[in-house]
Amino acid sequence: MKVMFERSVLAIMILALGSSAASLVRADNTGPAERAATAIVRQQNAYDLGYSYGTSDRQAGRSKNYKRYKNLYNGSTKSEFKRGYERGYAESGNTGSNYGSVPNWLIGTFRGYTPGNSTYTQITVSGNGIVSIAAENGSGAATGNYNNGLVTFPWGTYRFKREGTGFRAINTSNSSDRVLYRRY
Repeated sequence: MKVMFERSVLAIMILALGSSAASLVRADNTGPAERAATAIVRQQNAYDLGYSYGTSDRQAGRSKNYKRYKNLYNGSTKSEFKRGYERGYAESGNTGSNYGSVPNWLIGTFRGYTPGNSTYTQITVSGNGIVSIAAENGSGAATGNYNNGLVTFPWGTYRFKREGTGFRAINTSNSSDRVLYRRY
């Protein structure tokens, strides 16, 4: 909505000022909102990449040093890469699980957009295998149980497949019902 408003205001300004103003418009037609959204995606990708490399380094027994990957980040993504790397390194300290069948990387709170409900949901996975889910719009909440890669909720069973710093929840009865959750 904001993007449409910004473009409408820009179009009105160009009409009012004439063709000389048209030369001020960026050729790629990206306004501040699009550039900000792109920057956020770059930051999240840098964090995810750092997390992945931090986890790999710890599991391989390498020393903690995010700078060995300086070719993977730039000045605008360095802090997020470093933050992700350090968290991945710290969280992978125990490659086995201290929590029954729940892997360490899955313990915590995650957020994802659920298209079927048109809302964001938060999932919290506890070390004891209890999984809670709540819609941010207040439309519902439930608990489920984790067991060997599967979570069973009252409405269905989902496979949690690790992706970056989060996971993808895939309905075992309908593989097109899938949601990507990122650590929150």
